[in-house]
Amino acid sequence: MQETNKNSSPLINASSVNELVTKNPMLSPPGLFAPYQQQKHYINNMFQSRMTIELCTQLNLLQERSALCIKARDTFIEEAIEKNRETEMRLKKALAEVEFWKKSSHEKTVLCNDIASRLLTLKKREMRRKKVSERDLAEEAESSSGDNGDDDDLDTASSLMCK
Repeated sequence: MQETNKNSSPLINASSVNELVTKNPMLSPPGLFAPYQQQKHYINNMFQSRMTIELCTQLNLLQERSALCIKARDTFIEEAIEKNRETEMRLKKALAEVEFWKKSSHEKTVLCNDIASRLLTLKKREMRRKKVSERDLAEEAESSSGDNGDDDDLDTASSLMCK
């Protein structure tokens, strides 16, 4: 029923005409619509060709862009790797230098501590010698002046003799 309604509808559109042409070829004379169908076929082919050409052009442009992007990415990665290597080399060199200075500083600290302990022992010896020499000088001075603590009895005796 619906097919009869479609075929008998007063409004005819392009799809219904094509349905009529394809379903009932006897209703339309073959020479009447054939040139239009051929022209439609050519236009469709031409349109599809243009679309294909445009799509191919867009595809080629996208491929070129992607190739440029990939090339830029690769150069960026290569530069980053090179910078990373340079930074790593500088870091290793700096670490080696720090290790050298640390070792050198430790050796110098040990050497300074050794020299300081030797200097301290020399100062102690010098101080002992000074004290001994000061005692000797003091004893000499006491003996030459005759001012001894034991000489009190002699002083009284000599003073008594002089009187």
